[in-house]
Amino acid sequence: MDIRKKRRSMKTVTSDRSIDEIIKEQNAKKRKQKVPEGYKAGYIGKPGKESKLIFVPDKGRPRKNMKKGGIVRTGYDLRTARRSLNLLTAEWSNRGVNLWTIEEGTVSLTTGTIAYNLPADTIDLLEQVIRTGTGTNQQDININRISAPTYGTIPNKNATGRPVQVWINRQAAQPIINVWPAPEDTSYTFVYWALKRIKDAGTGVNTQDIPFRFLPCLVAGLAFYLSLKIPQAGDRTQFLKQEYEEQWALASTEDREKATLRLAPRRQTL
Repeated sequence: MDIRKKRRSMKTVTSDRSIDEIIKEQNAKKRKQKVPEGYKAGYIGKPGKESKLIFVPDKGRPRKNMKKGGIVRTGYDLRTARRSLNLLTAEWSNRGVNLWTIEEGTVSLTTGTIAYNLPADTIDLLEQVIRTGTGTNQQDININRISAPTYGTIPNKNATGRPVQVWINRQAAQPIINVWPAPEDTSYTFVYWALKRIKDAGTGVNTQDIPFRFLPCLVAGLAFYLSLKIPQAGDRTQFLKQEYEEQWALASTEDREKATLRLAPRRQTL
């Protein structure tokens, strides 16, 4: 058979195959392939016909671009960035005092009651006093903070009087204060200055609960956190961490109390 007859024969065979047969053959080859990460197998086609096998994105998972080898940008990136942002601001609460999170609060004390709940977003208390009176007769009297072992050694925790000591029970769900002695009347108010939790990112389009001077630190920290999740960014993780630490040092050094501190020794005669 010469070349021209062979070509005509091949064309005839090809034209005799139906579309269903071609799709069936393609599906058989595709079933042998490994489903790409972030995708799942699916079928499209009309009822009664051979359905075509395709790979469709698996929602909620990051998927790899098989052609470029990168991460395809989807709505998942916003969700994972939002989670990283919330973890980042939670880490800042462990690094020390953030001055913009300090808020004043009050708790009205009732007769004979020892324990009182603080707001759930309270991290810790910096200062606290007992306030009596109002207007020009108002007085703030210091109340000492004690530890759990010290509070435990108090023999009569139900004694009444003006509270002079407080134990701050830092529970995970909600902090609780225990005052001693229990208030003898309702004329006392517990006034405190608390460190509050930085608000979450919300839907991802909210204005972040930080001052503008912390924006470079926020961007550097978020880049570092995301590099821990993206395999292609693994070689830049150490550099991003170093950049994040430098930006944090700059921001936290500025965000500090600048009041003058004077120390004077007390003279005592023995």
